[in-house]
Amino acid sequence: MLLSSLAAALLLAPTFVSAIDQIEARNMAIHDLLESNTTALLVVDMQNDFCHESGVNRAVMKWPDVCSTAVQPIASLVESARQVDIPVIWINADYHPDNVNSAFDAKLRQRGEAGRPAVSEWGKAIIDELNPASSVFEERGTNEIVISKPSFDAFTDTPLKEELQRRNIETVVVTGVATSICVESTVRSALFEGFHVVVVKDGVGDLPERTVSSLDRVQLLFGHVTSALNIIGSWLPPAAEKLII
Repeated sequence: MLLSSLAAALLLAPTFVSAIDQIEARNMAIHDLLESNTTALLVVDMQNDFCHESGVNRAVMKWPDVCSTAVQPIASLVESARQVDIPVIWINADYHPDNVNSAFDAKLRQRGEAGRPAVSEWGKAIIDELNPASSVFEERGTNEIVISKPSFDAFTDTPLKEELQRRNIETVVVTGVATSICVESTVRSALFEGFHVVVVKDGVGDLPERTVSSLDRVQLLFGHVTSALNIIGSWLPPAAEKLII
């Protein structure tokens, strides 16, 4: 029995080492993609109607809170990006009937008039925990902007691709909600528009099982998945990193 167990362990050892090597190689690949002068941070739909307890999704549609656990990682990433002049682009849904296409409008109408999110000014506003002060936009200029999107995908019918290209961006770091809806829609488009994608696993939110499934698809097919801490470690020296986390 002992010899059998030892033989089994020896057979498994190369697989274990190979897995570790793969993880290290993947982390190095992500690090190489995060050069500060070619990276932008996207924050998707961290808005009142999707996150606040009085917003449409939670108060009317009775969705659970999918935002709270992502707030602090996103806040840390935003602060880190600002320190090294990485563009921060706030992607905000605007689902007013005048702004969306007819097919998407028909789908939204199935939720009922009261259940339609991202229509009122309050509902479209970024949540207080993350909402940048007006002075931030003034100080950072083109390195901190808001883009409104009329669909789940941040690239469809928006200037996002042009804004990224204007800044010579090659990699987008994606955060926000919901992981399986607007985040994943944006990730898929980003890849096929020619951008490398890194999704922040603790900076997105959804039902837990949907997040797991979505992140698995991203890692397999569309980009890379890592933590906020790993990204901040790529952007900041250790001393500055400790001040952010």
